Amino acid sequence: MAPQTATVLADVNDATGEVTDIDFVDAGDLVLVKAGDRVPVDGVVKRGHGLVNEASLTGEARPLPKVIDQTVSAGTILADGILVVEASRVGEDTTFGKIIELVEEAQDSKSKAQRVIDRFAKYYTPLIMLIALVVGLTTKDVALAITVLVLGCPGVLVIGVPVSTVAGIGRAAKLGVLTKGSASLSALSKVDTLVFDKTGTVTKGLPAVVSDWWAAGVSERDHQLLVSVETVANHPLAKAILKHEAVALLPVDQSEVLAGQGMVAQVAGATVLVGNAKLLIAHQVDLTAVATTASAWQVAGRSLVYFAVDGQLRGLLGISDPLKDEAQATFTKLRALGYQNLIY
Repeated sequence: MAPQTATVLADVNDATGEVTDIDFVDAGDLVLVKAGDRVPVDGVVKRGHGLVNEASLTGEARPLPKVIDQTVSAGTILADGILVVEASRVGEDTTFGKIIELVEEAQDSKSKAQRVIDRFAKYYTPLIMLIALVVGLTTKDVALAITVLVLGCPGVLVIGVPVSTVAGIGRAAKLGVLTKGSASLSALSKVDTLVFDKTGTVTKGLPAVVSDWWAAGVSERDHQLLVSVETVANHPLAKAILKHEAVALLPVDQSEVLAGQGMVAQVAGATVLVGNAKLLIAHQVDLTAVATTASAWQVAGRSLVYFAVDGQLRGLLGISDPLKDEAQATFTKLRALGYQNLIY
């Protein structure tokens, strides 16, 4: 999962760059990251914008928008767009490098069982050596003495626990599970409750429109206005709407993103609002017609996207992130393994 190469640029306007081994990238270098690539360094965006999937670091499956002067981390994936990043930390100094270091430290840590065995071996090993020596001197049979030494050697007992711990932690890391230490791994045998993050873990992490409401008299032009605005929006919910609506586009003359609310745009001479209830209320749009519907959809766990044209509410979309196909089967298997309390 760790990036191995980086495309280093001569300056911020360089469009090609040179592919370089990650070991030769220094702090202050400019690197080019294209859609689908892993970000090779911790740094600051100097040009471009895009959506970055940080699931490898945070577990959050929903891509986050990144623009100029925002930070990005090594090991994350640029899902959409193109970025020029100025490296601030590289290699082992990156956040991803620190995670790798934590896994290595976890493999070196000792569980309670291992500490008990180590204390036991401290006294048992010299005792076996002494017994073997006494047997050899008493019987004058070297082969018998060596047999006693080999059979009594606690090597397998001493090595078994750390080897299994290292193997378990390493295997878990490959599967994306980070373990703080062998003690944490041992504690799993006593766990009866599992708590799951929802987005991207229990669900597919791909929002989709599952319900819609349209005002009386809504026309194809209204749908065109909605889709045109969402085309210039850089938000995961916008992609869900674009997949749901397939109409011709109209030119977007002007657009403004309001943080935590949505977007206001001028499209083909109309003022279009797309966002949450706060945005429309701030622009004095009457939401009475969908009050009951919106409440019911919220109870069902859907994200709401309101759509208004020239101050009139034209539509409401309910967006949900569907469960993964294997989610129910996984929960059934976990309960069969003894994890009776599953919270998600």
